Amino acid sequence: MQPSIRIPRIHVLASAVAMALAPGAAFGSGFALSQQSAKEQGSAYAGAAASARDGSAVWFNPAGMVHFDRPTATAGVHGIYPQNHFQNDGSTSPYLGGQEIPGRNSNDGATSAIVPQLFYIHPVNDDLAYGIGINVPFGLGSEYEEDWVGRYHTVESELQTVNINPSMAYRHSDRISLGIGFNVQYASATLRNKIDGGAICQQATADPTCSGQVSPSDPDDDSELELDGDSWAFGVNLGVLAQVTERTRVGLAYRSEMRHNLDGEASFERSDSVNNAVVNPATGLTLGGALDGQGQFTDQDASTQVILPETVMLSAVHETTSRLNLMGDISWTRWSRLDELVFTFEDGQPEAVEEFDWQDTYRYSVGLTYDLLPSLQLRTGLAYDEAPVRNEKKRSPRVPDNDRTWYTLGLGYKMNNGLELDAAFTYIAIDDPEIENTNSQGHTLIGEYDSEVSIFSVGGTWRF
Repeated sequence: MQPSIRIPRIHVLASAVAMALAPGAAFGSGFALSQQSAKEQGSAYAGAAASARDGSAVWFNPAGMVHFDRPTATAGVHGIYPQNHFQNDGSTSPYLGGQEIPGRNSNDGATSAIVPQLFYIHPVNDDLAYGIGINVPFGLGSEYEEDWVGRYHTVESELQTVNINPSMAYRHSDRISLGIGFNVQYASATLRNKIDGGAICQQATADPTCSGQVSPSDPDDDSELELDGDSWAFGVNLGVLAQVTERTRVGLAYRSEMRHNLDGEASFERSDSVNNAVVNPATGLTLGGALDGQGQFTDQDASTQVILPETVMLSAVHETTSRLNLMGDISWTRWSRLDELVFTFEDGQPEAVEEFDWQDTYRYSVGLTYDLLPSLQLRTGLAYDEAPVRNEKKRSPRVPDNDRTWYTLGLGYKMNNGLELDAAFTYIAIDDPEIENTNSQGHTLIGEYDSEVSIFSVGGTWRF
């Protein structure tokens, strides 16, 4: 009789897939990407749903498109450079009697990213306009050393999205305009993490040392799991823009949730020591043979539904003088959508559930622009961005998240041929994230991150 493997495969899969969608400190709250305009980046996106300053109005509030009197194209790119330095503080393995996990005690798993976008607005007449945007609304990336202490939680993560957003706007009156957009979104995810081969052998044989053949939590005996999946989803966005006074404009924008049904493939690479370890001396049965016989840790398909959250933005812009504009914004994101993920598997094994228990978040920003010259505008902004993670037990090393403060500077230069050039620099200070996360195999990662982000943005708008 083959020995029983008491670490259910579905739990490892569920943990790995769920953590692929964990928070990304390099970007915005959760794993949302705020970076959609070099012009708006300079003022921390304060007033973004009311300003209608460039083609990103398609994204932030389509009602603003009626305020463009010429066809307008906006392109931008953001270089995001995060630092997330982890320092271990006693991470443990239950298979070592509570002793610390052997491995690299400090690491920086952050990876840099380039985020592009392209928008186009075409006015039909004074009261009607249409536009389209192609951008990246969600994403994250991380890659740690293969032997770091958190390798059973993550080694590599990548989440990418592309959103296509055709929109229309209608001027209802001199003071009110309305907008609507439709969204087609593609998402893909790739992630890797190690599996404790020694723990598998220990549970299969009830032998703490697995007869000296495989050692629990030993990097040399680790196996590996890689998951790849993708999905298409559809949604809408709505906006209203009000010219409250001659100098004050207020915008309200809503963007719906996106329901992704991620279908993916789970690939396992078992170490030679795990495959060759003898778990039944009487029959010569190896651990690899036992796993194959029970369908454990073998390549298969897995799927889950992920709901990317809806958002609401309330923005205002006030022209204080002919040169100075003051702006503000309050944004709400329904991260509580990510309460739990339910996983199903190709071979019909029972569903697995991974709990997140995230909370809704708010983002507050203020900013100003000052026209130093008719052709040169200076910008600055300040923002406070809440994190959806409730505590250190829910925080993930897939790029950890915590509350953050934005400090931004930017400038814009208008050329004589209708071209406007924009640049911005952003520094994001992140409250040091503490982590005490236990995965499905019982490994507990304990430590603290020292995190910060620098963002360089450039873009251009052409009115023709």
